[in-house]
Amino acid sequence: MGSRSASLRARVVAVPVALGAFAAGATLPDGHTVLSVRTLDAQVAEPGEALRTELRRERRMSVASLGRPSPERAQALCARRQRSEELVAAFAGSARARRARRAGPRDGAGT
Repeated sequence: MGSRSASLRARVVAVPVALGAFAAGATLPDGHTVLSVRTLDAQVAEPGEALRTELRRERRMSVASLGRPSPERAQALCARRQRSEELVAAFAGSARARRARRAGPRDGAGT
């Protein structure tokens, strides 16, 4: 009877261990995907959104400056363009960063 109860104990322990291993194997890739998406959002999407907004402002200011040129508008446009260039550089650096490249698609679909 001793070997039978040892076998039963082994089964009682093995089932939760097997279920835990299965659950970890099933959820680990999903966790990695969530981390990759968060990284891409922080490294690419957010800086890209800031750049897009700044470029829109620069375009509006350019049109206004062309419609009614003035030294003040020209100076403000120069400052706006400088800000846009800074955001372009920040976006390019962030998008090329190692973290963003590692979080991107592995099959070459996004390259």
